[in-house]
Amino acid sequence: MTVINITEDFYFEEAMTLYGQTFPAEIRESEEVFRRSLQLLNDRYQFIGLTIDDQLAGFITFHVEKDYHIGFIVYLVVHPAYRGQHVASRLLAYAEERMTAIDCSLETIMLECEKDQYGVSPLESFYKKFNYVKYPIFYMQPGLQNNDPVPMNLFIKKIKKSRQLFLAITQMYIAKYHDANGIPLTKLQDYINNM
Repeated sequence: MTVINITEDFYFEEAMTLYGQTFPAEIRESEEVFRRSLQLLNDRYQFIGLTIDDQLAGFITFHVEKDYHIGFIVYLVVHPAYRGQHVASRLLAYAEERMTAIDCSLETIMLECEKDQYGVSPLESFYKKFNYVKYPIFYMQPGLQNNDPVPMNLFIKKIKKSRQLFLAITQMYIAKYHDANGIPLTKLQDYINNM
C-alpha cells in the first residue's frame, strides 16, 4: 500500500469516478468543488489516496483550520474491491497524523456522516473505534444540488481540551460550505442558528 497526494493531474479522475459511485447524488459535491478546494484552500486542504499495485484503493480528503485548532474529514472513500483490507483505517490514521503535524495545537477533529430515520449513521461503529463520538447537535448539510438540506450526524474526536468547540464547528462549516461549495453565508447562517 502506498500513500499518495492526489492532484488534478494525478489520480484525480479515478478518485472522482470512485466518489461518484459511492455517494448518493443528494449529498455529492461536483468535481469543481474538489478542484476549487485544491486551488483555494492551499495548505489547509489535503487530498490523499492509497494505492495497491498502482490501483486507487481509496482516498480521504480533509482540511485544517489552524486559527481554531480543528480538523475536518470531508470524505473517506474505499473502492469496493478493497473493502475489508483496512484501507479506511489506514487512511483515517494517516489523516489524523497529518492534521496533528499541520497544527501541533490541534484540539478537535470532526466529520459529518449521513444518518437514517433513526439517527444512526452507517459508519458509526467504525468511527467509534477511532474514538469519535456523535455530537448532540442539530446538523444539516445544505442542499448541494439545489435540493433540500440533508440531516447528518456530526462526529467529534477531542485531541486536546477544546476552548471554543461551537465556534470551531461554525467556522469549519463555513469553510466547507461557503469557501469550498460557494453557498451564500446568508443561507448558511440559518443552519448555524439552528445548531
